[in-house]
Amino acid sequence: WLLFFFFFFSCDCLLFNEQLFRAIARNFSARLHEETTSPQAVVNVAWSFCVFSLYPAELMRALAHRINQTPVGSVTPVAYLSQLVQLDNALRLDAPALLLRLDPSLVEACVSVIREEQLTRVKPSNLHLHVSDALRHMKIEHQNEFVVPGLSYSVDIALRAPRLLIEVNGTEVHARAHGAPGGAQLMKYRHLCASGWRVLVVTEEEWRALGSSLEAQCGFLAEHISQCGRLPVILGLDAEAERGAASVPLASPSGEPAERGAASEVRASDR
Repeated sequence: WLLFFFFFFSCDCLLFNEQLFRAIARNFSARLHEETTSPQAVVNVAWSFCVFSLYPAELMRALAHRINQTPVGSVTPVAYLSQLVQLDNALRLDAPALLLRLDPSLVEACVSVIREEQLTRVKPSNLHLHVSDALRHMKIEHQNEFVVPGLSYSVDIALRAPRLLIEVNGTEVHARAHGAPGGAQLMKYRHLCASGWRVLVVTEEEWRALGSSLEAQCGFLAEHISQCGRLPVILGLDAEAERGAASVPLASPSGEPAERGAASEVRASDR
């Protein structure tokens, strides 16, 4: 179990170790059907391989088969359900050549519970509200707590016209260090980019550096939004600042077993 601990830690902190992944694949394949192997452990292993776009065909098919046999419901932890949704997105977007998906009814059950959770419990952070206030001051229409169609990912802020999503990463929620996203967030961003969205990541450290100056905050957002695609109409900016929308690079899908897929570009501020 110590081997598994280091494995999951490396995935969350994005420390890739090929020998560790090979050892886990061998070890877990032998233990997959043991009664002591919990559904959470099965999902953790499948999800962790997906973080690094690794899809050994035989192992992934065995994991998906075991996952599909485990029912979910309203008492299932939301974190587990979110992993299942992300895993299914990974199989569809990152490894289409495997022709492997989770059971649609299982995924839909997960999405239903997650959406109910989002409607009743999700509340924007103070940092998120500050960014939204700055966008409102700039006369940029946006939607908070947006659920991306087809992916069921919840994002902090969406600007639909330029297909731009803003993730506000506070250290208390997303951070492993200074607001840096972990494996789950980066895989999420990869899937968003592969589906035609651009992603702007704003960290708490960057926002605090702007101080309380609304002018500085608006300037920061204007600059980085313009780098992410077509600049929306912003009060106070010259009309020449608007640029034609750039084509969105799609992720190169990885369908080859045990190969690493190419990650999509994520437009982040000063990363």
